[in-house]
Amino acid sequence: MIYCFDTSALNELHDDVEAAAITAGRLATTEVRITALNVIETASTRDSVRRISLLQLQKRLAGNQRPLQIPNLLIRSLAIAYAGHLESGNLSIGSNEEGIWIALDSPECIDEDSRQELYNWSRTLENDFCETDQNARPHFQQLFTYEERRPRNAASLLRLYAKSSDFLFEITADAYEQTTGAKLRKEELFSFFRTVPHWPMFFLGWGYSVYSRAIQREKFGRKNAGGIDLWCAAYLPCCDVFVTSDRPQYKALRLINTFNERKTEVLPYSRWRVRFC
Repeated sequence: MIYCFDTSALNELHDDVEAAAITAGRLATTEVRITALNVIETASTRDSVRRISLLQLQKRLAGNQRPLQIPNLLIRSLAIAYAGHLESGNLSIGSNEEGIWIALDSPECIDEDSRQELYNWSRTLENDFCETDQNARPHFQQLFTYEERRPRNAASLLRLYAKSSDFLFEITADAYEQTTGAKLRKEELFSFFRTVPHWPMFFLGWGYSVYSRAIQREKFGRKNAGGIDLWCAAYLPCCDVFVTSDRPQYKALRLINTFNERKTEVLPYSRWRVRFC
């Protein structure tokens, strides 16, 4: 059984009154894949005592395994491996992300400049996601002037486009060629998706973001799952259980996971805690 945790769930586990018993008990006998996003978000914590303690918890959970790559680098690595007919791609961070491993392995080395740099990286990325959707919103609202054309919910939108091989190939082929330098033939699209399911999960996260921030008529915007939270959809094929304490993220990943052939369980921390312990 392989577990992944959103950073929100790792914070809750850290603060759990029975954290020591949980990590030394059943959780110690299972495989936990800490992610690069876990490390980056935690390393941005302002309180140095809490930051070190959180990273030490993640290191205990990860053991000697290096963190899973940042999602956009993860899907890039796997596509290159597929195009090169390699048996498997590298899921874990490489030498270019050595700073992430240092932060996890030696959290006391993180100084204020490093912390601020990581914080700015995540904030800039999140703001870019929001700005993209905000700029797209007027165009989508114009497209759905006739209300009956507007998808009822995110599930309707994702299911509609998941059926269109033409649309899926259009959004995949260019990105695949830019990433690998090779062309993807349309007839191998679904074979590629089956071999590298992280790609369709990543795109589904993007589709969910577009609906909840640019298409949805009401309750749109930042109150929905953020871009970094939705990037975590690419981690679903890497684990058997994904645990989060972020309610909007849970709602989004639970829907996206219905397209995941591995059928990873997506659980809120409270339900995982009762079941696991």
